[in-house]
Amino acid sequence: MNKGLTVRTHRLPSIMQGAVRWLVGALVFCLSVAAPAGAAGNGGSKGGPAKAAPNPDIVYMSSSSYAPSKPAIRGVALTISNDAVTSTDTQLAKALEGRDRGSIAWSPDGLRYAWIQGQDIQTRKIMWAAPGKAAAVLYQPADTDDAYVDGGSDGLAWGPACSGVGSTVVFARAAKWDPNSQTYEEPTAIMGIDIESAVAGSSLPPNHSQPRPIREASNPTAFALSPTGNHLAFNTGYGANETVSIVPMCVESPSPATLLSRDDIGAARYEYTCSDDPGSACPCGGDSEKVCLDYPYPAVHSIDWSGDAGRLALSVTAGPDPDYPWRDLRVAYLEWNEGNDQYQKIRVEQIALDPFFGSASSEHSPQWGPGATDNDCARLAFSQSAGASDGSTMNGRRLYLYDLVTTSTACFDGPREVSARDPRAIDWK
Repeated sequence: MNKGLTVRTHRLPSIMQGAVRWLVGALVFCLSVAAPAGAAGNGGSKGGPAKAAPNPDIVYMSSSSYAPSKPAIRGVALTISNDAVTSTDTQLAKALEGRDRGSIAWSPDGLRYAWIQGQDIQTRKIMWAAPGKAAAVLYQPADTDDAYVDGGSDGLAWGPACSGVGSTVVFARAAKWDPNSQTYEEPTAIMGIDIESAVAGSSLPPNHSQPRPIREASNPTAFALSPTGNHLAFNTGYGANETVSIVPMCVESPSPATLLSRDDIGAARYEYTCSDDPGSACPCGGDSEKVCLDYPYPAVHSIDWSGDAGRLALSVTAGPDPDYPWRDLRVAYLEWNEGNDQYQKIRVEQIALDPFFGSASSEHSPQWGPGATDNDCARLAFSQSAGASDGSTMNGRRLYLYDLVTTSTACFDGPREVSARDPRAIDWK
């Protein structure tokens, strides 16, 4: 204090001193209550204990009809006890413009999931993340010599590697158009990325290869790897020639074999009148009664392979109105033929869900349950959307579990709705 400065003090009246002491005490109490646990004292953890990472069983793309190109990524944790189901829905990644709502895939070890992101075909990429962790790029073309990533419905599969060590991500290579020659310089193909096993205790993504071609194919989509990773089922072709094929994954220069024809699939086809107008796709050629057919594309939007390798679940365009091509679920029952080292179809059945949802309901992205009870009950998860063309009031999208086998008390006797927000593509760990 400067010696030349005189400080004059005034004594507060006693009643005012009491008021001040009360206010100071109240302020100290409020601050102590508001302080986070562990913020004070030596050895306290700032902000309290760490929040546990989400541990969902099902991951899915979430987007409403108001923002279809801006999906979030969400996850559902399930607890199933006999025929009772409880579920918890959690956001894993915020909505993002350009994220592909049509594909998402768990790794075989359930530690990470992958999806497709980007609207520009030259820069579209495959992303991956662990629940609760930041996303990273798994693959993105660096220049025009690299494979372009196609999007679309069920455009990713992730299953065990042929070696039994590590895993393989499967995606479709998009065709490359050469504007100078006006031709496709690189056709569509099935590609694979080989991924090493995750390092125990490490939060870092495992090492992986660059994409390698597996097989050229016409418009491949709806990928499903067998439980061993030895075979890949996929939708291919266009129009009347669209089929579900199977290709071996563990041989050089594999040749696909047709498993299901369009008639087997039971997809819709649309009749229209012939025309002799220039450029007509179906000229009458003197037969005015000629019937022309148009076909929805794709006929098969999604495929999943059951854990016992004996069934494929398919989401198929079935609506008879081309302006409202709703989808129904089918199950293809398979058997293994050792003579020709191939799977063969036994039969294809439609899953009868119209009594629950109405005939105009659409069922999407069917996924088999991973557990022993799931297999015994032939349990499926699927996303569902309903329109009002049949008088239904079930607008919006939902997520359901459904058992094809109902003879056991451990199996569901009808659909079980679980927590979800506008589910699109899904995958069950």
